[in-house]
Amino acid sequence: MKRSLAIERLFTLGEFQNVKFIEELNDIPEELALDEEALEKLRYLLLLDVEISFRNYAGLKADLNTQQSLEETINYLKNEQLITLQSLTQKSEEEKEI
Repeated sequence: MKRSLAIERLFTLGEFQNVKFIEELNDIPEELALDEEALEKLRYLLLLDVEISFRNYAGLKADLNTQQSLEETINYLKNEQLITLQSLTQKSEEEKEI
């Protein structure tokens, strides 16, 4: 059984302008698809991906004065993404050992 997950988020930019980001994972292996904890982590990764995409987009639109704060925010989100991926990798390796 393969499964897919997707997150769609609409961001309001003001003045009746919006931007939509969609992140999707396809062909999730059965061992992860049946593990609710793993699915929660995958959902979290998708949410982080959407946030990173939006922050990158916002950064392109912002002036150079806000770039320092944007960089720190993106680094934080990428760090969270890395920690979550490492946790999933470790869980997957533990499952293989069983």
